[in-house]
Amino acid sequence: MKAAVIQLNSGSDPEKNLSRVGKLLKAAAGQRPDVILLPECTNFMGRNEQVPENSAKRDGPWFEMFSDFARKEKLEIIAGLLVRSPILKAFNIACSFNREGVLQTEYRKIHLFDVELADGDSFLESAAIEAGDNPVTGEVAGIPSGFAICYDLRFPELFRILTLAGAKVIYVPSAFTALTGEAHWKTLISARAIENQVFIVAANQVGPYAKNKSSYGHSMIVDPWGRILAEAPGIGKQEVEAVIMASLDFSLQEKVRREFPCLSHVRFNAGVSPKPETVYP
Repeated sequence: MKAAVIQLNSGSDPEKNLSRVGKLLKAAAGQRPDVILLPECTNFMGRNEQVPENSAKRDGPWFEMFSDFARKEKLEIIAGLLVRSPILKAFNIACSFNREGVLQTEYRKIHLFDVELADGDSFLESAAIEAGDNPVTGEVAGIPSGFAICYDLRFPELFRILTLAGAKVIYVPSAFTALTGEAHWKTLISARAIENQVFIVAANQVGPYAKNKSSYGHSMIVDPWGRILAEAPGIGKQEVEAVIMASLDFSLQEKVRREFPCLSHVRFNAGVSPKPETVYP
């Protein structure tokens, strides 16, 4: 299966973002992938107070564009979008459209990014976003797949749940910050791939999008052995939107799981061990 990833520098104007995404979708489709992944918040990156009015409507142009494009190009699309919720907030979702243009699955981000960073920057995603509750799996291009979004990468139990539910690929639309991305992005993606023996396909935002806020880039496709199959450029003097692609070899995944069967060694009944005695005073 061929997977393409679009790396974006979305801003606070949904119409401009829509035009930019349309052009990049055409560029990606020209490489004949089976599936295209776009980042978190593809339709809007901006301040919390701007989120409700700029979130996508389910009968609006974003859903229409992805549905029409998937159907015309006979490929599947997974996009990270902010969509309107009934309580004056938004849902942060990963949604997939099949080859017929039908909205097939929707995952609502479970773990919300409420943090204060070492550089003095702060984020309070819960002020604008309503959290989801349920892990989601479904078929993408005929392959059992799971979905996670950005900050979810720091919660390995979610990825184990998706893997044990049958996922062979986990798609991760993201908007990792420049600071946290440089420190942890590649490590977290590689760890989630290795420990679950899955392909991780991760699309990230890149570059500045609001005052003193910037995303890291380095969108990646990583195999079940932790090897980077494709990587986009990172944040720099010139922010780089890009399309990357890789072929996912599921016979390799079978080989890794057969020769190194760690998933069959998971001990669900292992309780908390007694506190060990101190060896060295």
